[in-house]
Amino acid sequence: VEVSFNSKYVDWTSIVQSLSSMEAQEAQGWAVSEFVVLKEGGGSFTVWCTGAVTCYVDSLQRMLAGDMFRTGRIKNALYLSKGLHRIYVPLRFKMRTTFRVTVESIEPETRPIVLFAPEFSPDLLSLSAGIQDPERPITPFFLLPSPLSSSSSS
Repeated sequence: VEVSFNSKYVDWTSIVQSLSSMEAQEAQGWAVSEFVVLKEGGGSFTVWCTGAVTCYVDSLQRMLAGDMFRTGRIKNALYLSKGLHRIYVPLRFKMRTTFRVTVESIEPETRPIVLFAPEFSPDLLSLSAGIQDPERPITPFFLLPSPLSSSSSS
């Protein structure tokens, strides 16, 4: 969904100049939508909100993490009963924003935890005792071979 101001009815330049503030172009509001869970007895679902900081399902009492930067890595798992549900997405933006809310059923064979490989290794240098070469890089612990994977004879 793309949300934007209809600028042909508003003279934004004069508003910004009269208030001496670019914040005059900022808008805040809520996007609200409904969906229905048809599965008898309900089920487990993932909910993710790309382009939003947070979102809520059915109640404003439980905040779900949004994926503001659209990484595709921030999803929320929750149980939803059969019936009508409502999603609330608070929005704050200047002139235009785009966001998406996706609700997807989790199949029973789906892995409950997904681990993402790092996109890059951190730039760490070894400065521990006995090592005088500050250019020697440190290998992050998650890149070292597992002690359980090496064969040992006992």
